[in-house]
Amino acid sequence: MPANADQFLRAIETEQLSAVPCTNKDTYSIGILIEGAEVDRVGCLLSDRPFARPSRDGRSVEIFPSPGMPDGFEVQCSTHEEAVLIAESIDTCLETAYLKLVDPEHSA
Repeated sequence: MPANADQFLRAIETEQLSAVPCTNKDTYSIGILIEGAEVDRVGCLLSDRPFARPSRDGRSVEIFPSPGMPDGFEVQCSTHEEAVLIAESIDTCLETAYLKLVDPEHSA
């Protein structure tokens, strides 16, 4: 079960939100971590990275796997501002982990 908005906000505030690339034979995914513990995982292709964005109504964050992959999820938020902050933070983490996946020498 994904973390809730309050957990993400606390992790952002304390700089404890991160993401790591995960591989299992021929499949790839990115694990989203809060305080070093995985709270969810999204599918990933080497050709296109997962991403996060505020929902159309602005009251939640949608986390999408790479196109064609399963395993996206949503985080309900109290305000649009929370959704934007959480989405931007998760998206930055996903981008960093994706770069490590496609280029293991990449350091961020």
